[in-house]
Amino acid sequence: MPAFDFAQDRLALTGADDFYQQDGIVTAVFGKIFKVNSPKVPTGLSDAQIVAHLYRNCGDDFVKLIDGHHLILLYDIARDFIVIANNKYQASNGYIWESNDILHISNSLESFVKQNDSCPPTIDWKAVSGYLSNGFFMTERTILDGVKKLLPSVIVTVDKGAVTCCNDAAISFNRVAFSNVDSQIDRYESLYRAGIETFLEKERPQELGCLLSGGHDSSFAFIQGTKVFNKPIHAYTVSFKGWKFDEESYAREISNKFGGIFHPVPFGPQDLDWTVGMVRAVEEPVVSSSLPIYVLAKKAEVPAMLGGDGGDTLWGEYYPVVEFHRFVRHLPLTGRKLIHKLAKQLKTATDWERAWELEHVANLFAQAEPYEDFLSRLMTYRHFPSEALEQLLARDLLTYSPVSIPVPAPVPAPVPAPVPVPASAPSSCLLPIRPKSFADDLIAAKLINGFFPYMSFYTTKILAHFGTELFLPAVMDQVQEFVGSLPQEWLNGGTFIHRLSNSKSKNRRLHKLALARYLEPKAIRNKSFDVPWHLILLPRPHVLELLEARLKRRGWFNDQAVTNLFSEFRHQSVNNREPLELKHHGYRIFTLLTLEIWATEYLDGRWTPNPDRPIPLEDYLAH
Repeated sequence: MPAFDFAQDRLALTGADDFYQQDGIVTAVFGKIFKVNSPKVPTGLSDAQIVAHLYRNCGDDFVKLIDGHHLILLYDIARDFIVIANNKYQASNGYIWESNDILHISNSLESFVKQNDSCPPTIDWKAVSGYLSNGFFMTERTILDGVKKLLPSVIVTVDKGAVTCCNDAAISFNRVAFSNVDSQIDRYESLYRAGIETFLEKERPQELGCLLSGGHDSSFAFIQGTKVFNKPIHAYTVSFKGWKFDEESYAREISNKFGGIFHPVPFGPQDLDWTVGMVRAVEEPVVSSSLPIYVLAKKAEVPAMLGGDGGDTLWGEYYPVVEFHRFVRHLPLTGRKLIHKLAKQLKTATDWERAWELEHVANLFAQAEPYEDFLSRLMTYRHFPSEALEQLLARDLLTYSPVSIPVPAPVPAPVPAPVPVPASAPSSCLLPIRPKSFADDLIAAKLINGFFPYMSFYTTKILAHFGTELFLPAVMDQVQEFVGSLPQEWLNGGTFIHRLSNSKSKNRRLHKLALARYLEPKAIRNKSFDVPWHLILLPRPHVLELLEARLKRRGWFNDQAVTNLFSEFRHQSVNNREPLELKHHGYRIFTLLTLEIWATEYLDGRWTPNPDRPIPLEDYLAH
């Protein structure tokens, strides 16, 4: 298990994939370096030797020359200087905390809790409220106060005992018109495929899998993988029987067409009993497709896995929001508020999911400072926006300092109200979203502050838990740079109405032309991994009853708000032709379920033995 601790005169290190020490320089690499952007590196060096060589020849900025799936440690004994550098893509490589003048870094949150079991853990309430709002942690904060996640591009330095942390994560945009479409598509395929080739060269897997939905992102990853891997690729698809958005038939079609070995993974209400194992594998409460991915990963016996995740973000998935912004950005506040009022009336009159989406976006701009904390407010649509959070929480946790939580027995005791303090400033790792560069800022922020610490994070951790290395070619540097060079009309075309209404016929323009080299138009599909949580949760009524009671005993929530939420959920109408992400409480209930299980394990100290097995939630929540 990768871990290392630093004190004034001691380095404790375990689990490195490569280690090197010479002439007072200690280097260790966890994971793998894919490539080095420097002509100064001799051939034949190991990854840890490459790090030492670059440091000696290129100075303290050496980490910027390295690309891959890695966490790097460098210790210059003579300078009393330490560098811990995470790669650009993964938020899953570790946590950092300080105690007793020792800097700890570990890929295990469990190790932090157990190492400090004599001192009750404290809660970071801003992290709790952030999770409830977004379904994940957008910044480096975790629920455990003082424990920070190593986000992509984070560099921690310890210079003669002084610890500093910086994050220069960014995406470059240099959008330039072009005339030869075919050459652009050739370049896109070449860069995409080269990333997969580099990954395969480093990993050398005997078998290769792909997370395949049948949508255009995962299909493109699967197709390009078949061009460079000399054996049939295993295609894994989660299926939801009886749900309009079930993807099994689409994925099977792609797999069969390109010689894959198809593995459908059915997912249903009984699979809720894997939730404890999923939370322990990720070590954080998570929502979205986390549980289906966990069930899939248990069955996917391959050492390496491709995925198309992140492609939708890079190609501007929020283009309807961009179009709405273009329409309202010059309007005064009164005009924006009027549009929001009309959108609310449309939502009430139609109860259409798209109308709910429109009202949600219109509300974001019906504020005096619409760009402040924009991404976080945008991504509350499945979860608890500020108004709902104020009703749900027993107190406004955003204005409270961390508080020590005693370990309860046998059920959690209410948390005593701490002394109010001013809310802390936003994390410096959050990228700004500005009116003049709104479209590109939204892409960059969603990728760096949304995708990497969310879907990429839990998918990577879950697959790694079962011994599988995930690779997402759509978000690698060279592909980012290419897509960032395309004019906006080649990302998402069509008219104002096409873009505002989220039309799937005109989006991903150049990407779909690349797919058209391999697929008929009807086989190029827009698919998103929507989980029908109402179909999963409602058939388990006793789980809902027990969870509702547990949430009230936890003492964090307003009892009446919890009662109202669960009562509404049980009686909400369901239309299987809609994704049901805003108006339905399914995602919100699962958000609270994973939070309660995480608190039971990591705060209450249950530490369920052998969690990678079905654990009936009726039994788990009853005790």
